[in-house]
Amino acid sequence: MALEPLQQVMKSRFINSGVAEQKMVSVAAAMARDGANTSCY
Repeated sequence: MALEPLQQVMKSRFINSGVAEQKMVSVAAAMARDGANTSCY
């Protein structure tokens, strides 16, 4: 329930990885490798 406002703002750029910080680091690394622009600005 706490992340729904963020999900609405970020739309398809929102990835909920739960409390798995290690998994999220892997997701971020793969996105960066593929050239994803993950800035919020």
